[in-house]
Amino acid sequence: MGIPWPAWLAIAYVLSAQSPPVIEPVESRGCSHWVVGVDGGLVQLVRFNLPANVGSRFVRVMGASLRQVYAEGRWAPKLDPGEFDLTGLVRPGAGNEIAVSEEARVLIVVTPKVHVARNELLLRQGHLSGRVWVRNTLENTVNVYLTLDGGGQFSTSATVPPGATQAVEVESAATWNRVVILTLEKQEEAIEGAYVYRERLVLPVR
Repeated sequence: MGIPWPAWLAIAYVLSAQSPPVIEPVESRGCSHWVVGVDGGLVQLVRFNLPANVGSRFVRVMGASLRQVYAEGRWAPKLDPGEFDLTGLVRPGAGNEIAVSEEARVLIVVTPKVHVARNELLLRQGHLSGRVWVRNTLENTVNVYLTLDGGGQFSTSATVPPGATQAVEVESAATWNRVVILTLEKQEEAIEGAYVYRERLVLPVR
C-alpha cells in the first residue's frame, strides 16, 4: 500500500539581526514516505532533514489523523489532537526518521519555545472574532503582547504560565482583510531573551 498523496512541509525559523530578533518562517525541503509492516499493521515512516539553524527551538509534527508518533526509540508526547512534540527527539542539521500510526499528511513545524499553537479566528461580515492560543514551553511564566494587523488592528497582552497553552480572546468591529499578520512579542525573562514571532494568516469567512 502506498501513500496516496505524500505531502510534507518543514518550516524553519530564522533570527534577524534586529533587537529583539524577529522570527519568521522559511520553507524548507520535503522528505520521503514509505509504508512497512509492523506486528501485522502498517506504519508510515517519514524521513526529513532539519536545518542546522533550528538549534534548541521547539519542534512538533502535526496531522489531522495522527494518533501516535514514534521517534528515536520513544513515543513522542501528545500536545493536542493530531499534534506531537518532537523536541529532543530529532537532530538539527541531520536526517531524521519518525514513524506515525497511520497514513497521514504530516507537517513538521519548528517554532520558538513561546509561540502561537493554533487559532480559531474568522471573519463575519468583515468583523474579526475568535481565539488565539499561545503556548509557553519554558519553565518560567512569560508575558506576551499579541497584535493582529490587516485592514483593522487589534492588540492585547497576556501572561502565560510555564508549560501552559492559553487562549487569548479576539474581538474587533473594524473592517478586516482576509490576509492578516499576527505578531507575538515575547518579553525577556530569566530563561530567554525577548523576540518577536510572526505569522501570515488567511482567515475563513462565515
